[in-house]
This record gives sequence, C-alpha cells and structure tokens, in this order.
Amino acid sequence: MIVITGISSLVTNDASLERGKLGIINNAALVVGDNNKIAWTGEAINLPSEFGGTAINVGGRAVIPGFVDSHTHLVLVEIAPPSLKHECRAKLIRLAEFEQRWQQLGRRPMSR
Repeated sequence: MIVITGISSLVTNDASLERGKLGIINNAALVVGDNNKIAWTGEAINLPSEFGGTAINVGGRAVIPGFVDSHTHLVLVEIAPPSLKHECRAKLIRLAEFEQRWQQLGRRPMSR
C-alpha cells in the first residue's frame, strides 16, 4: 500500500455532486491499495492506523487522482512516430499557406 499525506486539497469524483461541481477534502490523506486502486480517502486526522506501507508526504500540494494532463508541445514531435510527424508538418504547411493567402488579400497578419 501507499499512504499519501500532506494533501492540502484532494479533489474527488463524488458522484452525488451536481455536474460540474468537484468534491474537495481539505487537509487530506489518500491510500492506494495493493491493487493500485484507491482504498481510502478522507481528512488526514481520520486516517485509520491499519493502513501501512510506503508513506509519501506531498508537502501541502493539491492531489487530483485520475487526472491525465494530455497536452503536448510541438518540440516533442521529434520523438513522435513518423506518421504523427508527417501529419503535424502537413498542418503547419497548410497554416502557413493560409496565412500567406490571407495577407495577399490585404488582411492584417494573424496574431501569434
């Protein structure tokens, strides 16, 4: 098990809340079971003593279990598969061609 403490704000997926609202537990702790699923969440003061294992203190940070930051940066294209590199290159060429045609029509340059 992994016991995570020092969580200033733990964001939960509380199904009882209305759409668009988040469940937040302040001064929280979280336990990840041996099956890699969340076994317990709550205020750190209520953390059951039965949970042992690896302890991680996140030092007052917010924790959002299950959140995947899927954004990327164009510089990462260099490590991407060839098909993705080709697709990105083609889109950049089309964008440059569009901007060139736009300027030929006497329009102001697009903001960057």
